[in-house]
Amino acid sequence: MGGASRTAMMRVAMRPRLPCRRFALLICALLPFGAGAQVATGTYRGVSYVPLVVTGLGFRPDVVLIKGDLGVGAALATASLPKGVSKSLGDSGDVVTDGVRTLDSDGFTVVDSSYRVNRAETEYAWVAFKAVDGEVALGSYEGDGTADRRVEGLGLRPGLLLIIPEASHPMQWRTDAMPEGTSFAANAGPLLQGRILGFKEGGFRIGDHVSVNAAAVRYHYVAFRAIDGFLEVGRYRGNGLPGREIGPAGMQELILLKPNANTHALFRPRALQGASTPYLYPLPHAPDRIAPLEGDGIRVSDHLEVNAPNVEHYYAAWSAGPRARLLPARQEVLAPAEVLLSGSGSTPGSGATVTDWRWTQREGPTGVPLASGAEQRLTLQHPGRYVFELEITDSGGHTSRPTRAEVVVTGDVWRPDPELRGCQSSPTTASLPWSLVLLGLAWRRAARRRVRPAPAHCSGAARSAGD
Repeated sequence: MGGASRTAMMRVAMRPRLPCRRFALLICALLPFGAGAQVATGTYRGVSYVPLVVTGLGFRPDVVLIKGDLGVGAALATASLPKGVSKSLGDSGDVVTDGVRTLDSDGFTVVDSSYRVNRAETEYAWVAFKAVDGEVALGSYEGDGTADRRVEGLGLRPGLLLIIPEASHPMQWRTDAMPEGTSFAANAGPLLQGRILGFKEGGFRIGDHVSVNAAAVRYHYVAFRAIDGFLEVGRYRGNGLPGREIGPAGMQELILLKPNANTHALFRPRALQGASTPYLYPLPHAPDRIAPLEGDGIRVSDHLEVNAPNVEHYYAAWSAGPRARLLPARQEVLAPAEVLLSGSGSTPGSGATVTDWRWTQREGPTGVPLASGAEQRLTLQHPGRYVFELEITDSGGHTSRPTRAEVVVTGDVWRPDPELRGCQSSPTTASLPWSLVLLGLAWRRAARRRVRPAPAHCSGAARSAGD
């Protein structure tokens, strides 16, 4: 999200008789997506001797990733893992207790005396996500050792999937941009076969490898749907040139990046300043890889880990906003109908406010008046398919990508002529095309204007000669 960064608080969870201390914590690009998914990134400095409580996120996180500028693997915690347990991202993939202590209502707590998350005077970068139905899904399954197994019930098609074994096996991850049947591990190495096989609507397919499906092992997953203005996944072929721009345009909050080579995955949160880029792996931050996410777009250096010539590189990039959200995305009503379209879940850039709501009718019967503001209360008189579009602009001058909603209005197009009420229609009228029916009505009216006979019964009974 554009604009000034927002500030949260980091406080120290105290033991008895220890003096209270407070720390300022930089949080960059808090995305309060209303009813939608949320992501925040930030940094803090460890103190070692007591647990640290990071607060001010504005949501209870379901996923937290922390990495220090040390040769210690990143700590990954999810709401489905047991309380106090984190996944270490590295070759062994150990399940550890020296990471995230709790996921709290407005942040998270890390343990004390841990090099992984709380070494004195060490800077740590973190990322937090809130899951929501249809956008980010968490869950777990019991491994059974079968090949080509389906895991379903996610409520979304993944664009990015993490599989986290609750055992000493490396985390596996895959994006929808990778070739079918391939995925990466959290350590070095090119694309692997037979782990995460592919994605489908509502779920994913896995092989029988121990890292994703060993019998009697519990596996946890985090699935992100690819959504405009939230997450984009893709690939690019390296060219070895410095300052190359990759990925989606606009302000980005976070990028995860790895080439199809024997190197480690890197991630860059927008809250992290300076030239260094963290690895997921147990290595200190790397200089001169991914440039700070300070403006529009993502830029990488000529280093082989981010721009190796003629090598495919795969990324997942989370937008920093603003993001327009329009609900409901689709509704079907009977004419005439009163409908409500709400863009109140839309969000500006960090530290900014929404300054303009731009509504446009893209399809359907014309003449629907549109007001300004976050909501539209519409009266739709005529049957048809209506498509409305919303863009927002924030005080930082950034405009969101457009988002659309569809309203299908059903009902009869033709209405009986008031002059024909009380007269029975011909038995064949219902089977005639509407164009012929309307043509016949027009001809009948014209004939009446020319002749204007005396009133007669609808039965067509003859008048007597004396009339």
